[in-house]
Amino acid sequence: MTQTTDAVYHTATQNADGSQEVWVDLTHQSDKREKVILCESPWVIPVIFVPGVMGSNLKVKGKKESVWTPPNNLLDKVAMAGEFLFKDATDRQKLFNPENAEVDWNGPIDVGDLQLGKDKEHTLDILLQRGWGSVYSQSYHPFLQMLHTQLNSELVKDGALGTWWQQHMLQDPALWGSTSAQDTALTESDIKALKRYRFEVWACGYNWLQSNAQSGQDLAAYIQKVLDTYAHTGCQPVAKKVIVVTHSMGGLVLRGLLQDTKAADNILGVVHGVQPAAGAPAVYKRMRAGFEGVEQIIFARDAAEAVPVLANSPALLEMLPFANYNDQKPWLKAGSATDAALALPNNANPYEQIYASTAWYGLIPEENTKLMDPAEIVANNLEPGQSVRSVFETKLSKIAKFHKTLSTDGANYHPHTYAHCAVDNAQKTWGEVLWAGTVPESTELQAQRLSADDLDSHIELSGQIRLTLAGAAQAGDGTVPAWSGTAPYGQARNVFVHGLGQVPQRNALNATRAKAPADAPALQKSYDHQNSYLDPRSHWATLYAIARLTPLADWGQGT
Repeated sequence: MTQTTDAVYHTATQNADGSQEVWVDLTHQSDKREKVILCESPWVIPVIFVPGVMGSNLKVKGKKESVWTPPNNLLDKVAMAGEFLFKDATDRQKLFNPENAEVDWNGPIDVGDLQLGKDKEHTLDILLQRGWGSVYSQSYHPFLQMLHTQLNSELVKDGALGTWWQQHMLQDPALWGSTSAQDTALTESDIKALKRYRFEVWACGYNWLQSNAQSGQDLAAYIQKVLDTYAHTGCQPVAKKVIVVTHSMGGLVLRGLLQDTKAADNILGVVHGVQPAAGAPAVYKRMRAGFEGVEQIIFARDAAEAVPVLANSPALLEMLPFANYNDQKPWLKAGSATDAALALPNNANPYEQIYASTAWYGLIPEENTKLMDPAEIVANNLEPGQSVRSVFETKLSKIAKFHKTLSTDGANYHPHTYAHCAVDNAQKTWGEVLWAGTVPESTELQAQRLSADDLDSHIELSGQIRLTLAGAAQAGDGTVPAWSGTAPYGQARNVFVHGLGQVPQRNALNATRAKAPADAPALQKSYDHQNSYLDPRSHWATLYAIARLTPLADWGQGT
C-alpha cells in the first residue's frame, strides 16, 4: 500500500568541525511521504570561553603527567588535599614551574544532556575538539552546557521563545544589575533574530603560570585556529569572528591579546566575568601569610609555601594591584583601620614602594628572600651579575609595563565589552590590606626593621611593635574587591553588578543600582568568585551581552 500521509523528518547531527550530516534509511519506492532534513543555520558565531586562574588543566610539558587538574568532586578534593599535605615548598616550586607546564587538553568533560552528534561518544569527541577538556569541569562545564542549550535548542521552540528567554530575558536589565541607562530590555524580535546564527561553544585553557601577555598570544592563535575550522568551502558553516567570554584572570589574558590589532580584529565582542580588572590585594596577603580556609592545604599554608610559586609565576604576580587601583589611593596600611600610621603606595608606584621593596612591609622582605627559590631553579640558571632577587625585580619591571599597557585609554578594553561582577558585604574581600596593631606616637613606622615573622599573619618590628594581618573587610566576591570588579565601569558598554553591597567612593554607580527594587535578582546575596558562572545572574548577563553583540555580525545578514 502506498504511504502518502505525514512527512518523515531527519535531524542533522554535527561533526567536530561544525559541518552537519544526516543518516537515513532507504524506503520502498511505494513510500511517497515527504522526506524532510532538519538542518541548523550554516552561519556560526563561535563563543570561546577563557577560564580564570587555576581553571585550566595543566600537565608536564611534553608528557602526560599532570601538574594541575582541579578537583571535580568531594573525593577528588580529599585525594588532592592528602597529596598536597606532604608537599613542601621545594616540591611546590618544582611542580608549578612555568617553564615546565603546558595545557592539558584531555581533562575530564561533563557532557550533561548535550547531544551534538549521533550519540554520547560522538558528542564527547566534538567537545574534546572544542577545547572543553582544557578547563575545570565542575566550575565551568554546566555553564558551557547552558550557553549551548539556551543559544540554540532552547532559544525558540515551535515559533515561541524558550522558557528561560520568555520568563527572564525580556525583563528590564536594571533588575539584573545593569549600570547603564543606554541598555534597554530585549524585545522578542531581538531574541528571535539570534536564530539566524548557530552558536558553537569552545573553551581555551592556558598556562596560568606564564605571563598573561604570552597567554594572550596563545589565545590569539587558538581563535585563529577556530576560525580556520570554519573557513572551508562547500557544506562547511561560515564564521568570521568570535565572541569571547572570560572568567577572572582570563580577562587579563584577553586584554593582553588586544594589544595585537590583527588578533583583536577577529573578536566581535567580549564578556568579562569577575575580572580583577585593576588587580587584587589578596595576592599581597597570600604572599605574606598563605591562603585561607581549607584551601590553604592545597594552595599554600603560609608564606614559605606561597612565595616559591607566586614569586616565580608572572601571571600570578600580574594580579597584584595596578598603579591605578582604586584611583591610585593607598591600599596597604598599618596601625589602625581608622588612623593608619602607614599608607602605601603614596606615589602611584606600588612596584617600587611595595613589590620590589625589601622593607618589612614589602611583598618579599629582605629577611624572606630565602623563601623565593628553595628548589634552586632560579639559582641554577643565573647569568653573571644576577641574583635570585634581581631576577625577581626584572619580573616586576615587566609586570609594571603590562599593567601600564592595560591601563592605557583606548588599549585596555575591546570597544564592544560587557562585564559583570559581585559586590556583596557577605563575601568579605581584601580591598585593602591592614597590618593591625598599636603603633606608639611619633614612631617612624616605615623605617622599622623586621625582627620576627611567623609567615602566617604575625610580625614583630624592631623587637617592640607587634602587627597582625587583619581579615578581609571590604565587599566583593571573596577574591576580587568591588573597586577592581567594577573598574570597567565607564569603559565597558555595561557592567552588571550583583549582591548586597556598595562600592566605596563610587556614588554614580551606587545611585544607578539603587534604582532597582529591593527584590530585584541583582540585589540579593551574591556568589563567590570561583563559582560565579554557576549563578543565574551571570547567565543572564552573559546571554544579554551576546544578544546585544550578535547584530554586529554581518556574515549571516540577508540570508
